[in-house]
Amino acid sequence: MPKKQCMKAIAPAVAFGCTGRRTDRPGECRRRIQRSRSSWEERFLALVDILEFKKIVERMAEDPRFYRTVHNILKSLDRQAEKFSEEKRATARSIRATRKRGRMPLIFPARLEMVAFSDTYIISDTDLLPVLDAVERISSSLLAESILSRGAVVYGSVYHKGRVVFGPAVNRAHELESLTAVYPRILIDDAVRGEGWFDHEHRRQGRLFLQDKNDGCWFLNLLAPPFPRRELSQFLAKKEYSVFLRRVSESLNREIELAGGRLPELSKLRWAQTQLNENLVFASSV
Repeated sequence: MPKKQCMKAIAPAVAFGCTGRRTDRPGECRRRIQRSRSSWEERFLALVDILEFKKIVERMAEDPRFYRTVHNILKSLDRQAEKFSEEKRATARSIRATRKRGRMPLIFPARLEMVAFSDTYIISDTDLLPVLDAVERISSSLLAESILSRGAVVYGSVYHKGRVVFGPAVNRAHELESLTAVYPRILIDDAVRGEGWFDHEHRRQGRLFLQDKNDGCWFLNLLAPPFPRRELSQFLAKKEYSVFLRRVSESLNREIELAGGRLPELSKLRWAQTQLNENLVFASSV
């Protein structure tokens, strides 16, 4: 794949409906889009798909443990979306109450939106870091259970309120995920890389974003060293990171054995294993 393919816009191929799915009522959806077009915002948006979801569902019947794991992860996605919504409502109530008392609020309205449906979730915000943080937490949790994700983080025009999401940014993220990403990686566009470069270099030890040597695509490193947290000492943070990497390694090795000779699955798992090995080398050097 030529390097320039990752950096250029891909011609629209799939138009999402008002809820992120192909709508069965196109007339109504079209009217909603026309009414809401003036409300489009420039936002950072992540669209992430869980890979091999059909096979994951089939495995649930054979492995009760796997069923519980997947069920808990998908429920956590739903709970996370509801938590984001409740935090937004609480922040809005606090701001209104402060203004009624004639005071200037010291907090800003929460702008993060999240919706999850089936094997896909979409997160957007006017700021980049909350989006990256949410994607990292969710996708790395899936990865620790050997469940691979693929997607894209872009910057563009979108309408996203609760479970209603549509716009050019959604289309572009979907096209990058389905046509360009190929491997279990979450691509980033130039605007995302530029906005997050300071955190990449100064807070994440140059490991937040990685560039694929074969096709030139930049992607989010789900195995990056954790963001420094005040409540954790440097030693404990490093210890947690090492435990996480070992868990991912064990999960991937197990899935590679189960894949047998199925090349489509093996290629994705081997790619993830290569990224893991590079991060293990980095972790041992710091």
